[in-house]
Amino acid sequence: MALIGPQPARFAFAERLIELVPAYRQRFSLIPGCLSWAQIHLRSDAAPTDELARLEYDLYHVKETSLAFQAEVLARALHFTGRAPQVGAQGPS
Repeated sequence: MALIGPQPARFAFAERLIELVPAYRQRFSLIPGCLSWAQIHLRSDAAPTDELARLEYDLYHVKETSLAFQAEVLARALHFTGRAPQVGAQGPS
C-alpha cells in the first residue's frame, strides 16, 4: 500500500463494479493508498450514490500520476486535517 493512491476496494465489490462500470478497472492501475484525490473532495460518510463521483476522482488520480500531483494531494490532505474546527457566533464553519 502506498501513501497516495486510490483507496483500496473490497474484492467482491470491485468485481461487481467492474461488471457494471468497465472503466472501474482502470483505478487498479495504481497501487492503493491511504490518501486519495477522491478522499479530499468527498466526505467520508458519502452515500452509495456518490460512488460514481468517487470513481471520477479516482480516474482523474490515475490520469494525473505526476510527482507534482502526488505532492498536491499530500498538501491538501495535510491542510484539511491540520485545521481545527472554527466555532463562532454563527456556529461551526
